[in-house]
Amino acid sequence: MITPLAKRILPLVLLVFGTSTWAQESEPVVYPHLVVGGGFQVVVLTTNPTEQSWEGSMRLPDFGAGSGRSWLYNGVDRTGSDAAPLLLEPQATMRHVLAAPPGSPIWSGVFQIEGGTDSSAADLAVTFFLEYWLDGELVDMVGVSASPAAHRVSIPVEVSPSTSTNTGIAIRRPPNDGSPGEEPAPFLMTLFDEEGESLDMVPVEMEGARFASEFFPDHAGQGEFIGSILCESRGPFHLVALRQRLLEGGRFHLTGVPAAVLPGIPSEEPAIPPTARYRVRFNATWSATTHPNQFPSTPHFSGLIGGTHNEEVNFWGPGQNATPGIKSMAETGGQSRLAGEVRAAIGLGTAQHVLRGGGIGRSPGSVSLEFEISRDFPLVTLVSMIAPSPDWFVGVRDLSLLEAGDWVETRTLELFPYDAGTDSGVSFNSPDAPTVPPQPIRRLTEPPVGDGRTARPFGTFTFTRLDELRCRPCMTEARHTGEWLRLSTSSPSGPG
Repeated sequence: MITPLAKRILPLVLLVFGTSTWAQESEPVVYPHLVVGGGFQVVVLTTNPTEQSWEGSMRLPDFGAGSGRSWLYNGVDRTGSDAAPLLLEPQATMRHVLAAPPGSPIWSGVFQIEGGTDSSAADLAVTFFLEYWLDGELVDMVGVSASPAAHRVSIPVEVSPSTSTNTGIAIRRPPNDGSPGEEPAPFLMTLFDEEGESLDMVPVEMEGARFASEFFPDHAGQGEFIGSILCESRGPFHLVALRQRLLEGGRFHLTGVPAAVLPGIPSEEPAIPPTARYRVRFNATWSATTHPNQFPSTPHFSGLIGGTHNEEVNFWGPGQNATPGIKSMAETGGQSRLAGEVRAAIGLGTAQHVLRGGGIGRSPGSVSLEFEISRDFPLVTLVSMIAPSPDWFVGVRDLSLLEAGDWVETRTLELFPYDAGTDSGVSFNSPDAPTVPPQPIRRLTEPPVGDGRTARPFGTFTFTRLDELRCRPCMTEARHTGEWLRLSTSSPSGPG
């Protein structure tokens, strides 16, 4: 079992990586985090292989004067300063120890080696080691190095709760990778089992470190696991992997894991996961306070109904006449006809899933629905009847959850009232009055929902991407039926 201490320490440990391969001419050599304190110290070795004297400095750019953190450089207290001078004669090598005074808390930060006026950081050969001391003894030491800059790297992975073993991975882009203002290329990680079967893939935006069991909790986090992780990106990156095994008494062993640099650059931007999981929460705010004009005695909303689809189909929109499915939903709260229209689109290859959820028995209240969506069908249409009403409803149409090459993490949309154009009633409790001929769907602003110019929203839809399925039995059933069902409802009086 991986202890809480290890979960806190290893991500810091893994961020201690860097080699001179990261150097760029006339640029500082940047090492993307060191960790000191709590028993850790970093030993850096620098060699000047040139025939000229080298002059520059070792800096902690995110640790300046007044930060309050204490640090030692070769035993000298440098608290309040963010740099230490560095002078190397030709062919000379220096040893540098970065540590913290006894009793100081563990902390991490970026450090870099900068050349002076006539010196370039790219000329130095630099290696460094992480040491862990416990009760005055050197418990463990590991030399830390990164893979050369690459676009595809494969790493062996072992996770074993029985032996307290885990594999950690850290990723870092080279300094100044990409053009100014350009979004850095994301990473794509694919998990393979020991037989070479692909189990899962996740996009990764972060530069940093995690355990394999944290990248892939559904597979590498569920017991004994041996396999590999393939990391890919359109932009070059460096990667470090360490194998950690915990011992008794707070001790542990760290071992570098060799990474295989694979040829080639991905032919296209790393693919995002082909599917994503979302929860949509319908939070109804409609009340006598928000809409006091003729407010009904039994305010509620019909069950959610809609689907996931592509741009080749559209189920409703302002200026369009309501389909039979939208008419039935807006007038009676019925779901069947609109569900049938989505199924027809599924048959034509323009939609993928029917979304069907519960209603809100009394407003204000809320209801949630979880569903899966895919890259080929990234749009959502979802509606609910305002009840009682002649043919008024709220909803979203053609909402894309795929933006800028990735799945949206969260989005909240206000829900304004619409008139389906199929009933001519003018109040919440108007008797049936079919509109002949039907009129186009339009946004409502007239009383009793608005003041003739605007109307306040009746609630919100919030779409939130989920990291894992919350309700596996209902999700499994949904895959077989093509429909995604309601999960939970809440309102002051419960469903009505």
